Amino acid sequence: MNIISEHTTVRLCLLHPLPPPPKGQDAGDRTQTSDTTGVSGTPRSVVEEEEDEEDEEEEEEDEEEEEEVDDGQDLHYILAFGGIIAVPLILAEPLCIGDNNGAKSQLISTIFLVSGLCTLLQTCVGNRLPILQGGTFSLITPTLAILALPKWQCPTTTADPSTNGTTPLAVGDPDEIQGAILVASLLQIFLGMTGLVGLVLRFIGPLAIAPTINLIGLSLFIEAGKKCGTHWGIAALTVCLILLFSQYLSKVNVPMIAYKDKKWTVFQYPLFKLFSALFGMCGGWLVCFLLTVFEVLPSKSDQYGYAARTDVNLDAVASAPWFHVPYPGQWGVPTFSVSSVLGMVAGVLASTMESIGDYYACARLSGAPPPPTHAINRGIAVEGLGCILAALWGTGNGTTACYRRDVPAVGISNLQYVDLNSSRNLLILGFSTFSGLVLPTWFNSNPGAIDTGVKELDQVILVLFTTHMFIGGFLGFVLDNTIPGQTVDPSCYDIPFCNALFRRFTCFRYLPFLPSYRESKKKAPK
Repeated sequence: MNIISEHTTVRLCLLHPLPPPPKGQDAGDRTQTSDTTGVSGTPRSVVEEEEDEEDEEEEEEDEEEEEEVDDGQDLHYILAFGGIIAVPLILAEPLCIGDNNGAKSQLISTIFLVSGLCTLLQTCVGNRLPILQGGTFSLITPTLAILALPKWQCPTTTADPSTNGTTPLAVGDPDEIQGAILVASLLQIFLGMTGLVGLVLRFIGPLAIAPTINLIGLSLFIEAGKKCGTHWGIAALTVCLILLFSQYLSKVNVPMIAYKDKKWTVFQYPLFKLFSALFGMCGGWLVCFLLTVFEVLPSKSDQYGYAARTDVNLDAVASAPWFHVPYPGQWGVPTFSVSSVLGMVAGVLASTMESIGDYYACARLSGAPPPPTHAINRGIAVEGLGCILAALWGTGNGTTACYRRDVPAVGISNLQYVDLNSSRNLLILGFSTFSGLVLPTWFNSNPGAIDTGVKELDQVILVLFTTHMFIGGFLGFVLDNTIPGQTVDPSCYDIPFCNALFRRFTCFRYLPFLPSYRESKKKAPK
């Protein structure tokens, strides 16, 4: 009897992927000789020679894997910077600084500074893996839900774009976000310091993680549509260029020249594969620059396509100070509310689950052994400390392992550990994901539907039910731990009414077309 939806084995497989065997382990167990004879002087067999050829092939494959690891680490840092800068750009409009270029530049510089500090803490004191700490998309969804409350609506007047952004924002102040992240991060520190992460993850399986992480990316489709909608042609061109470089030209190596070992050498470098996103964005910008120079794009701000001009935000560079060091409390003193804290807790838990998976993936690709439990606990605790630093500096976001940015794809990849032929699993996955999209949309369209008479309770319900990943993750967690799993009974292939007879006589164990043959094979000693 095989249980398809266990609560322990599946979760361990999800968060503890099997690492590759240590390099050189097989070679160290074999006797090394320099000729074609064995240790005793007898001629070596054909099998031994074939083993040597296999060892050489494995060494070549290891060298290729090392090159891929180095390329992957470079790509990791390149993509991470794009993910870090995307967070403040998404939060600019809800924070009412969409027209305040000085404030946006200050927010971007702040998140880069905090990301650097958190990376130093994580690599020196935390899990000590070569992994970059940056902004997390897991906290964007609750942040948008908090800023959607009526008291944080942006005014009709716009800020002066030439301001340097050093004064606190009048409306849309991130003080509420800072306080929520500050308190929610204490839970992450508590989970890491007490070692309760493993206990919590015993009850959180792929059917709870997949909808949660999927909805992090799917809930941002509105913001993505707004950004791309400023000029769909340029957006489509950029996407096509990224696909061209990352997929169609990924196997094309460009000859490069390098000075190594006191001589110039020519080597093949996967340039398009590593810089696909950068080349795609630069190509899109170059097209916009040419269209701006030749006055193809409209010059009036009320016309469609004006935002694609490259000279729209030149004043942001002209008015920016030469030097500016972000400091704690630059936006004001953090404020606290129950509704904001509870909504941010859901984001912190989702970020914790995502980070643990990133730890194992980073260790596997960097050639390090799987991180032990104490390193994982320490890494989660340091991430909580990093979120506190982010809250004090006022990044409008937290910090997490900035290893992968294809958030929906990461969520879908968790389903490889789930039997998708099971109606139970399909029900849980579909219902939790669908509910995570429908309920927040309805509550955002009907903000006055919740009226319990207690203002604070109304805010708590509204924030929680407008947070997509909370709805999907909560429903997936409850259903996965309450609906019993389906069982697979291999006896359905047995011949009816004859099983007892086949098991009684040993002669039937040697007939390969009888069920007893299968049992004898399982019990046969190796």
